[in-house]
Amino acid sequence: MTGRRRFLRLCGVAGIGGVAGCFGNSQDSADQSGNSTETIQSRTEDTILSASENYGMNNFGYSMAISSDGTTALIGAPKSPSGKELGSAYIFSQTGESWTEQAKLSNEDAESEDCFGDDVALSGDGTTAFVGAPNEQTPDSEMSGAVHIFTADGDSWTQRRRIAAGDGGSNTYFVSSVSLSDDGTTAFVGTSNTNVVNVYTTAGGSWRQQATVTPAGDGKDASFWWSVSVSDDGTTALVGASDGRVDDTLVDGAAYIFETTANGWTQQASVTSDGTEDRYFGDGTALSSDGTTAFVGSPDEEVVYVFSKGTGSWRQQTKLSPTGDYVSWFGESVAASRDGGTAVVGAGGLGAYIFDRQSGSWAQQTWLDRTKHGNNDRYGRSVALSSDGTTALVGADRINTSAGKQAGLVYVHEL
Repeated sequence: MTGRRRFLRLCGVAGIGGVAGCFGNSQDSADQSGNSTETIQSRTEDTILSASENYGMNNFGYSMAISSDGTTALIGAPKSPSGKELGSAYIFSQTGESWTEQAKLSNEDAESEDCFGDDVALSGDGTTAFVGAPNEQTPDSEMSGAVHIFTADGDSWTQRRRIAAGDGGSNTYFVSSVSLSDDGTTAFVGTSNTNVVNVYTTAGGSWRQQATVTPAGDGKDASFWWSVSVSDDGTTALVGASDGRVDDTLVDGAAYIFETTANGWTQQASVTSDGTEDRYFGDGTALSSDGTTAFVGSPDEEVVYVFSKGTGSWRQQTKLSPTGDYVSWFGESVAASRDGGTAVVGAGGLGAYIFDRQSGSWAQQTWLDRTKHGNNDRYGRSVALSSDGTTALVGADRINTSAGKQAGLVYVHEL
């Protein structure tokens, strides 16, 4: 494996590796991925979002989620205030053409380095929010982690529940990734140091752990938690493991597809890169609402793999790759529309790209302009997309603002 490392989790789960200076010429997408080539339009942002309590070192925009209709956004700022890493998350709502901050979510009992807001998820109707705090302490252990569940009543948000890992312990880092079904009743929560994903369900407001899923074979040290996506109905899940194992064989990343059956949650497939080494396949993942189209980022290859479910099996459909003079870390973040026909792909500091599927073929439609951003701003570190594929959010969590260094901003693009 080379010394080049992907961006790792911000708040102490693992060390951070830089990619500054790691530019690479993009390959012709028609030659490498099967994408059709067209004249690519560059788009600038329509709206810029920032936190009302905007300080330096907040890393606002490190994580984000958007409601199905694209009018409610949940944005994490895990290092706020001013790098103390207590963390917070913000709800923004759109009325007409204007976006306004509706609420700030936080943990009243937060301690330094909890990193509340490291990962977030939002129900389709924008009324249930999950906010992860992977370093949060419990009475019995340090940095075991917890997820906080908030619900909305009109414009008012209230914390309803806090869930900690049942198999916790010090340095568990529960809630290193989280994904939520469309109706907000099924949640997948990844735990980094135990390499498992816990499944939670709710009925009547009471949450309980339904299952724990792990990859088939020996999944130890597999990063089986790095990214999680769940179908709208909560019956199919895609888990990225950027250092993975398939049938006990170490691979340079893998993604695993699970479905709920009469026997509980079972692994249906594992997919890997067709590259040779050091690909970090599984860094970013997304799943269509019906659970039949899976997107898996492989940022060291600078491609996103698209898999589709056929009769009883999953097959690689194509690979998406960007056009442009400089591309780096393409696939670090991925989001998809409800029908799986539109995808937005982040390239961790160098931009975000919109792809559409038309008549069975994929083509890059838009390059979301990063010309006003430097590499260290991490424009594209996180992305989100409305269900109809018309509203995209792109985070730049390390951009400097008048509030200070690495305050962070989020850019709204109407497509």
